[in-house]
Amino acid sequence: MLQQTRVEAVKPYYERFLTALPDVAALAACPEDRLLKLWEGLGYYNRVRNLQKAAQVMMEEYAGELPA
Repeated sequence: MLQQTRVEAVKPYYERFLTALPDVAALAACPEDRLLKLWEGLGYYNRVRNLQKAAQVMMEEYAGELPA
């Protein structure tokens, strides 16, 4: 994920993202425009779209829990 970027350079962006979307339910429900804005600085926007799709499946099919 961080092949081209140093971890220290992206930590503030990732911390901002986690503060805004602290759990699976928040990630699943986030509007796409806000999601992409929160992801700025972390690159590869398809990653966050896929994360959100996974969160939505977890909410819809597994009550917000990771399936066994």
